[in-house]
Amino acid sequence: MPEERIAKIIANAGIASRRKAEELMTAGRVTVNGVVVKDFAYKIDINEESLAVDDVEVFLSEHVYIALNKPRGFITTRSDTHERKTVFDLLPKKYQTLHTVGRLDKDTSGLLLLTNDGDFTNRVTHPRYEIRKRYKVTVRGEVRSEHLEQLKKGFTHPEFDVSPCGVEGYTYDAKEKKCRITLTIGEGKKREIRKIFEFFGYQVLRLHRTQVGGYKMIDIPIGEFRILTKKDVKKVIGA
Repeated sequence: MPEERIAKIIANAGIASRRKAEELMTAGRVTVNGVVVKDFAYKIDINEESLAVDDVEVFLSEHVYIALNKPRGFITTRSDTHERKTVFDLLPKKYQTLHTVGRLDKDTSGLLLLTNDGDFTNRVTHPRYEIRKRYKVTVRGEVRSEHLEQLKKGFTHPEFDVSPCGVEGYTYDAKEKKCRITLTIGEGKKREIRKIFEFFGYQVLRLHRTQVGGYKMIDIPIGEFRILTKKDVKKVIGA
């Protein structure tokens, strides 16, 4: 790739306009290989040198896709006024400009996708594409068979319509008085699974997402991430 002026690279990366990029340089907020650069005429090859704004590495419009095994207790917003831990704390600075593909609530763990590809995000999250998500659910008490049937057939919840769910791997531990179910849902409305079981009268003790579309999270330790290959991305969207 030929060398280009820093302000142009920053603009092409979607971080700021060229004029704003020059203002950032003047303010000493832009570095190349860790060294502050204020010369507007300075050119670099972004593939050979490390360019950063406010210590966050800049990468061009090439799309990046990450699968993160989110721990419980982390929120998916970029920052929080209550200083709670966010998933971005788990990523290197160069990936902290990515956005999450949908959300997982604070107490839910498992597969969370992040990217800088807006079309991919829309494809995964918009209901019309019917990208299904699979969860391992642990519930207090024994789930009655009629409630399992309602999940399979779909029903009307007071707050939303529940589409037919995939229900498998049902086990009940009489000693612990806990039920474990693998549940596959479509749209994934906010806190949908928790609200469904609360409506039935059960408390969800643990909720862990294992799959989005055709991509299954395998061998990613909790709190760590993996860069997805093109093959992985195609699995997610079913291409």
